[in-house]
Amino acid sequence: MPQQPKPGRPPRDRRPVFDGIWWRARTGSPWRDVPERCGP
Repeated sequence: MPQQPKPGRPPRDRRPVFDGIWWRARTGSPWRDVPERCGP
């Protein structure tokens, strides 16, 4: 049987998101001050 294509989006690297969460927890700053490199 032929393989079926995987549905949905391809996986993304979530490390920038977690880095943003850790940065915010460490500094105690509001979300709007999280660096751009951490993603939207």
